[in-house]
This record gives sequence, structure tokens and C-alpha cells, in this order.
Amino acid sequence: MADERDGAKGGMPESGIEQLMGEIRKISAQSGRGAPVEDDSAPLPDPALMRREETHHATEILKERRERIRQDQIARIMKSGGISPDYTFDTIAVDMANQAAVQTARTFCLAHLAGNSKSEPELLLISGLSGTGKSVLANCVAYEWLQHRARDTIIISAGRLEKLRYFVPNEDGESLRRRQEGWRRCIACDLLVIDGLCENGMGLTVFQQKVVPECVRSRRERGLCTMITITLPSIRTLHQAVGDYTFESLKCYRVAAAELLGRSRRPDLTANGVVIA
Repeated sequence: MADERDGAKGGMPESGIEQLMGEIRKISAQSGRGAPVEDDSAPLPDPALMRREETHHATEILKERRERIRQDQIARIMKSGGISPDYTFDTIAVDMANQAAVQTARTFCLAHLAGNSKSEPELLLISGLSGTGKSVLANCVAYEWLQHRARDTIIISAGRLEKLRYFVPNEDGESLRRRQEGWRRCIACDLLVIDGLCENGMGLTVFQQKVVPECVRSRRERGLCTMITITLPSIRTLHQAVGDYTFESLKCYRVAAAELLGRSRRPDLTANGVVIA
């Protein structure tokens, strides 16, 4: 009996895996449902190879799971951050009038999305008249940023940013909590895009001249990049449009700026086949 347990082949006891394989053969033979009993002399599977295969299989499963979680997170951020998958650097039309601005935006992304980038946080400033594509370009930057980093990214209008910061008469507790959480998210998210300063040719409101600088300074202190689009015919009129305090606040960043040129790129409005100017 002792010789059978030891499986004394050449005087050496069986290893643990050899004993296990022997038991499997016995059970299969007794049940009559298993595979034919193999010859004891048949080579056994290599345990090291089995471990490597199992490890590889487990690694692939974990990679797929992590990617699903990542894509779910990106989808949630896109929905809550106002980012559309329809406008990306790969899908937008680029012409001579907007080529320089698109390249500036791409360079901004490349500089800060490198795997080991330690670039100083930067402010990307895009100006142009209504309809020239500022919001589309802002979406391209936000989409690219989110796809690479999978961190909180937000596009918000200047008017909405203003409303997050200031007290609303007769505001209930739940509304106050949501508003304060929205503000904290804006100053702490990985990339904030403030879209549409000076919309409709108007300068900043009195509140915006306080809120925008506060937001910009808070983000710079945290070492976070920011993007701003502004409705101006030329970036040279920025100081006059935003006022002294906002202009000085922008200086806390290293700034990359570009202008979207040309007429509106929005489709013409037609009625009964006639274009309405």
C-alpha cells in the first residue's frame, strides 16, 4: 500500500500534481462518463505552462473589464460635461481660415496629453465671430482630452458659470447644494472649457468680471489647464472686452491663443427655397 501511494517510480515519490492526475483517472474510470483512462506512461501537462496560460487568460479578462469601466466612465463624463461625440479633430472640416486655430488647439492637447508630460498648466484662448466654429473647436479639445485621460472634463457657458457662483433669492437647500457642487467641480475638473465669453457682442457682466477671474485663478493654483472661447473679431481687443481684472487674471497662465477667421460656418437659413440673410 505504501508503494502504491508513493507511486515509487525509480524509488521517487509522486508529486502532488501526479497524485491529483491519478485520482482523476480513477474517478473517470469508475464513473464510466469520463474520457478514456490514459496510460500512466503518458506525459503530464507542464504545471508551469498551465500557470502561464491561466495568468494570460486572467490578464486578458482584467484588461477587458478595465476598458469597459473606462468607457462607461467616459460616457458618464460626456453626458454630464456637455461633450458631444459628433465633433472631433478627425471629423471636423478644416479650411484655410480655421487651419491655424485648429492646429493651435491640437498642439495644446498634444503638449498636455503626453504620457509623462510635466508641462506647465496652460490657458487656451480661441476668439472669433459668431458661427466661426468656436464651440465646435472647444468640443474637439474636450473630447480629445477626455478620451486620453478619462478624467472629469466640462464645457460650460459663461452665463451658466456665473449662475453657479452667486446666491439665488428663495433658493432651497437642495438647489444650493447642487449649485455649490457644480462650482467645486468646475474649479477642480481636469479640463474646464468656458465657452462663449462676450456672446452677442456684449462685454462681460459685472458678475462675470468677478466669477471668471475667481475660477481661472483657482484652477491655476491647482495646476489645471483651462480653455476659453470668446466672441471677438480680433484677440487684440481682448483687454477692452473683458476688463482690467479679468485680463490681469488671465496673465497667471501661460497663454496659447488663436483666431477663427472668416464668415459664419453655420448652414444658411432657408424658407421656401430662398436663403434668408
